[in-house]
Amino acid sequence: DNTELNLFGCEIFNHSGSGIRLMGSNTATDITYSLIYNNGESGLYEEQSSSGLPSEVVMNNSLVAYNGSYGLRTDGAVDINYSTILEMSRYIKHTSNTSKRIRKI
Repeated sequence: DNTELNLFGCEIFNHSGSGIRLMGSNTATDITYSLIYNNGESGLYEEQSSSGLPSEVVMNNSLVAYNGSYGLRTDGAVDINYSTILEMSRYIKHTSNTSKRIRKI
């Protein structure tokens, strides 16, 4: 099951759980010019299914802040460009051997 989420210029905030939660295999999340903040759990939680197909998060020019748990929690590849992740109890949880690339701004 392929799942694709594209957010551009969005504001996701004040949810009791995660701001965004995706479950399945072969998920692709592209977040650009967006704010994800003040959620009770993770800002983004992308959970891979047992099939083991890859998932990927690409974040550009976005802010993830003040979430109750992780800023980003994913089982797949992470590519973060010109973004800020701050003020969480935990910042990033990356649980697989796939690539992760984070550029500081």
